This record gives sequence, C-alpha cells and structure tokens, in this order.
Amino acid sequence: MKKVLIVSMILMGFLVGCSKESKQPLYSKNAPEYIFFKEIADSIPLLDPDKKITLIALDCGDITNYDVMPELYRAVGGQLDIHQIPSKYVLDFVKQVAMSFADRNMFMADAKEHGITVSEEKIEEELKLIWSDPRFGGTEEDFKNFIESQGFTMDMVRKDIHDGLVFQAYLEQVIDPTIDVSEDVLQEAYKQPVTATVRHILLSTQGQTPEEKAKTREKMEGILEKARSGEDFSKLVKEYSEDLGSKDQGGLYENFSRGQMVPAFEDAAFTEPIGTITDIVETPFGFHILKILDRKFETRPYEEVRDSLLENELVVLRNSAIEARLEELKKKYNYSIKF
Repeated sequence: MKKVLIVSMILMGFLVGCSKESKQPLYSKNAPEYIFFKEIADSIPLLDPDKKITLIALDCGDITNYDVMPELYRAVGGQLDIHQIPSKYVLDFVKQVAMSFADRNMFMADAKEHGITVSEEKIEEELKLIWSDPRFGGTEEDFKNFIESQGFTMDMVRKDIHDGLVFQAYLEQVIDPTIDVSEDVLQEAYKQPVTATVRHILLSTQGQTPEEKAKTREKMEGILEKARSGEDFSKLVKEYSEDLGSKDQGGLYENFSRGQMVPAFEDAAFTEPIGTITDIVETPFGFHILKILDRKFETRPYEEVRDSLLENELVVLRNSAIEARLEELKKKYNYSIKF
C-alpha cells in the first residue's frame, strides 16, 4: 500500500505515444487495432480509426484521438464489448488520458520556453537505472523484451525519461521559487493529526478492463452496504479483501503517518470522522472501504519537528502551485476541449 518512488514514469505505465502528423490513418486496415476501433466507432464516433479528430486544441500541440487510441487499446488488451459496457466509461477514460496528455504538452512547451534541457548522457544514465532493475531481468535486452511485450519501444521509453527529467527540472526552476511557507502555516500544520489507524477492505482493479472494473465497483457497493448495516468489519475483511498485506490482521493499518499511503486513501484516513465507515475510495490499487479507528497528534515540541513540517508543507504547496500553473498555461496556449 505504501507509495514507492519509481525511477521513471514508465513503471507506472505513463508512456505516451505520438500521433502521426500526416492525415493518414493511424492503423492499416488489416491491423487488429483497426478492426477493434472500427467495431466500436458506430457507438463512439470519435474513436473512428479512419478519422483524426482533435480532442483538445492547444497552441503547443493538439491532442487527438490518435494519441489516445493506443492507450485505450493497451488498457483493455484489445478486447472491449461495447454492448456490455456503457460508452460513458470509455469516454471517461478517453477524456482522462487526453487531459493528461494535454497537461504534459503544456508543461513541456513551457519548460522549453524557459530554456530547460536534458542531456543525452543523463537520459542514458536514467535508462540504465531502469533496465538494470532485477524486476526486468537486470539486462538491457531483458528490459527491451519486456517493454515490447507491453506494446512500447525503447525510443518511447527514452522520450518518457526525457520528459520526466525535464519536468523535474521545471519543478525546481519554475514552480518551487513561487512557494513560500509562512510560520502561521507551519503552526497550523503542527495542530493536525500526525498518524491514523484504520481497517480497510480492498478489491483490486489492477489490470482490469473498464467492464471488469465496473463489476468490481458494483461488488464493493454490496460490501459497503453490509458494513454499514452492522456486520463485523474484520470478518468482512477476511471474506472479501484482496490486500494480502493486511487481510490476516482484519485490514488493520496502524499509526501510519502522512505521505505513507496513496493520496485518496490518506485523505479519507485523516479527514473522515473517527468511528465512521467511508464511502468507496478509489486509488491506483483498486476500490477501498475504510473504517476510521483512531488518530494521534504531535507531542514533541514545535521547534523539534519544524523542519519535517516544512518538508511536508512544501509537497502540498508544490501540488497547489502546479495546479495554479496549469490554469495559467491553459490560457497561454488557448486550451479548448472539443468533445
């Protein structure tokens, strides 16, 4: 459950393909991808493989259906019954990916205007850190085979690393100088709880198609109804939870601090009233239900913990500054959603 700092966004499946600049179709007519999209184009016209359609207009580079379609195809493994799953779920995915790509285009364009560059040596250095990871076999050839099995190429990986390094430099050179943490903010943070204790139930959605994910959520709604009707929460955990790290302990995560859990899980743990059972919480791991058991507050003197408070607040303010900068960039690059 704890967040892990990954060397590159590739490990999170954040690679971005580039749409063709010509007006030629994205796929040949005998390609499985072409057949896949042609079958669903009647229900969702903007996924017609014969037509390149602008989804989000940007002065720094439009986002089209050709950008998003490879991501959708990979996400569902080339299988999607449009008659069984509402088009809304597919369109929600398309919108989410398109907006993410648009954000990336704007940040990259703004970084370029600020003169931010990354050397090829640094890219290769980061690439070696990735392919040498034992999870990918520990060799460049093993890693190459792995990413190709996922539908990617080494050039795509290098581009992803390049963009990740540029974005990190952009944060340090453009975003961070705008952040200032006042003493009042730190004093207020000192008053907030520092640890939380919860029990939770997880139904995993990793690797699921949109159709499978919808069924998982429906199952979780039934579990939530049981929990709120008074059934023993620990027993529900042992019966249903797919979090192997906590299942045998009745779903218990005890006295964890801020920053240890993924954001949505953490938000619920630190804000929902003690004793309550939360609504369904979605994270990259899947769907959760939390029972809030306890929270503890700082007992050490303020001066002793001030530096750690400052570090935590910088993370929060950086996220806020990124969102604010995005709004400025949308105006700067004439951001316009077209679907």
